[in-house]
Amino acid sequence: MRAVKWRRALIGDMTKLRQLRDTHEHIFVPNRIADETDLNNDLERTFPGLSYSSEQLEPIKNILKVYANVNREIGYMQGMCFIAFVLYHTYSDDDLDHVVVDTYYSLTRLVGFIRPIYPVHSRDPKPTEFLDNMSKLIRLKILYKHPMLAGKLNNLDYIRTLIIRTAPALFANYFSMDDTKILWDYIIDGDIFENILSCYCAILVCNKEIYLHMNDEKIYTFIMTPCFYRVASIVSAAYAFRS
Repeated sequence: MRAVKWRRALIGDMTKLRQLRDTHEHIFVPNRIADETDLNNDLERTFPGLSYSSEQLEPIKNILKVYANVNREIGYMQGMCFIAFVLYHTYSDDDLDHVVVDTYYSLTRLVGFIRPIYPVHSRDPKPTEFLDNMSKLIRLKILYKHPMLAGKLNNLDYIRTLIIRTAPALFANYFSMDDTKILWDYIIDGDIFENILSCYCAILVCNKEIYLHMNDEKIYTFIMTPCFYRVASIVSAAYAFRS
């Protein structure tokens, strides 16, 4: 089952899982966090096609508040809502009794892979460095299989923009809930960061004609438009980039 596989990959074996579940009562839910207004706004617009009552949203909100309280140097950042929603939705279908603690620890693990994109302070150089290095890695992976496309991607701003738009939500803001789960099945199976890089390669390759033949304005418009992306094609292409 999907939930079982995700827990094993993101949290650990049953021994580790039981240990965390048994000690989760020590996790403190703060009354309020600094970014609570942003969190409340994001809760209302995450996966707008799905309907959630305030009672259903409350545990997701609490999970994100705990994360922000534990990780005060970055707090809550836009995009985390999408990650928490997908995890909570997946785990609640399998084990409602432990969905909160499982979602929290899985969220912590997944955000860890994209955490460098979040600035700790206004002059923090690390997000820019992370974006540059990640963009170069993606282009390098493409270079060996699609040299013409890699040539066009010498303008790393295309890749940077795509990362900025999608990484904070781990692609979930560009796909439906169901499609996001299919994409995450691929990402979570194995080396997660490498699989994220492969997904970016696949997104670029699946749409290489646009990058090769359109002007900058149309390319950036395309990058900003989620409806153009097809998850089945991306997953299929991503396997070709696995190391």
